[in-house]
Amino acid sequence: MKTLQTVAITLLSLLGLISCETDQQNPKPEQPSKGTPTEVGKPLGAVTAKMIGAQGGNISTPDGKVTLTFPAGALSKETNITIRPVENKAWGNVGIGYEFGPDGSEFAKPVTFTYRYTDKEISGVSLDNMALAFQDQNKIWQATAPLTVNKTQKTITGSIKHFSWWSMITKYRLTPEYDTVLIKQTKELQIEYLESEWPWSNKPDSDILLLVPLVAPKLADRTAISKIYLNGVDCTTTLPKDQSSGLLGFANKDNKAVVMYTAPNKKPNAAYNPVAISIELQHAGKAKLMLVSNLYIDTENTFSIDGSDPTSIAINAAYGAGALYISFEDNMSNVLRVYTEHFAPGTYTFNIKDTNIAAMHHSKKKAGGSVYEHCRDEKSESGRIVIDRIYQSNGKTVIQGSVTGKVCTLHDTDEKCNIIKHETMTVSAKFTTVVMM
Repeated sequence: MKTLQTVAITLLSLLGLISCETDQQNPKPEQPSKGTPTEVGKPLGAVTAKMIGAQGGNISTPDGKVTLTFPAGALSKETNITIRPVENKAWGNVGIGYEFGPDGSEFAKPVTFTYRYTDKEISGVSLDNMALAFQDQNKIWQATAPLTVNKTQKTITGSIKHFSWWSMITKYRLTPEYDTVLIKQTKELQIEYLESEWPWSNKPDSDILLLVPLVAPKLADRTAISKIYLNGVDCTTTLPKDQSSGLLGFANKDNKAVVMYTAPNKKPNAAYNPVAISIELQHAGKAKLMLVSNLYIDTENTFSIDGSDPTSIAINAAYGAGALYISFEDNMSNVLRVYTEHFAPGTYTFNIKDTNIAAMHHSKKKAGGSVYEHCRDEKSESGRIVIDRIYQSNGKTVIQGSVTGKVCTLHDTDEKCNIIKHETMTVSAKFTTVVMM
């Protein structure tokens, strides 16, 4: 059963206490790797399996998100094909990634990859510059083939010729895609892009053979931006007459592609909250490349660890694989991570199974989690997560609630399991934020 012990360990690693690395077996790249490696994505769900033979066939995940279609002759014999959802660690990642098996399998004919997306999944990215990429044995992502997007059916399709860790990527990204901003607060949004050569080709099969090693994304230049919009109003050269949704303009960042949003003095009408910030890009193609970010304006978000009193708070929430994740980070680099397998209004106490937290106090160099070990038995600190409301606003899912309780930063016992020392930090938070689904 999942807990946030792993998150607490990650927080400790930020303090230089531990480090780890995960190995992966993948096919050798067809050319020397020159990209920037990433860690391997962790599993996000169960494996789906199906026997497919030389006559062809298809396999889909239970949620219908991904389908692999094998033409006749792609396989030479009956093969147990598997799909497992994993974290998408690719540069320029879109959606979740997938581990296809048997790992290293190669096909006589290209296999069609089809992904069904939601509007929430593609916020902040451009669907007009997408590609498929796989992670090689050196943990470097290789872009291999462009993707085709059907915006009417909301499908993304491409072709692959071997199995590995595969993910969808896009050349441009607007960050943050989602965020919560307090009234009167400012928020910078920036456009990142993959500087690597892009694998477009007019020949249907040659693009599959082209490998493009991906490097870490860079901040685009100001010249990449054609226009900027706030809730559909052009703010490229003039301020909007109606400023009830805030202000949008270019940031003074050495001619880089950075815009500055300033939240209004009061919370906008629910119909316009979250606000939509759209960036139109300059490019040589005929279609407009548009990136969109959604910022939820709030007045009630609070966050404190061990008595800290921040002046600004960033909150991100996501729901996937049956669990809700909420992260808090303040201007002093203090961090809180929340995990619960509950996604409905109610009060959920901390426990070792399905509801727990981890926190780090940066200046005190202290970190811990609500779950700790006492003489080889897992124990939980006291605390609770309260979900007050989950509702829809402007097409987005918004969650409102609070967190109160403690995390254990040190627990020491003698050989008879008597407690020698037990130290904790008190944590509290109140939030209203958009949930990525």
